[in-house]
Amino acid sequence: MQAVLASSSYDKTVRLWDVFDGKGAVETFPHTHDVLTVVYRPDGRQLACSTLDGQINFWDPIDGLLMYTIEGSRDIAGGRLMTDRRSAANSTSGKFFTTLCYSADGSYILAGGSSRYICMYDVADQVGLHALWLIFTYKKVTALILKILSSIKLLY
Repeated sequence: MQAVLASSSYDKTVRLWDVFDGKGAVETFPHTHDVLTVVYRPDGRQLACSTLDGQINFWDPIDGLLMYTIEGSRDIAGGRLMTDRRSAANSTSGKFFTTLCYSADGSYILAGGSSRYICMYDVADQVGLHALWLIFTYKKVTALILKILSSIKLLY
């Protein structure tokens, strides 16, 4: 098994590095916006990264191919109706995911960041399942997330 480290950068790339080789990036995945975070799926066969425009991109680290993209900017902003007035509170500007976490089996991903919402997506279907509005303290949020994940049998 090869030890490969993934890094995200404000130069709009995700880079894969061979930890023991030390010769530089093995593979570079270009993006159209700054990349804020990157995470491996637990089995190591997929990477997810979030960008400054609110997207979550899923990559195959072995073949270097973009698998899917989830447009999360509306989800992290809490969404709005067509009849709603545009305001700073419901604007998607400045809203992005800074943290991603796969479920233990890799079929779901949790995303949180620069808003009051934590979003949960089905990776294979690229569909949002939940958007939790955070009005709790850190301990209550952690307990709530663990309760949700255990109720849908995402934790081993």
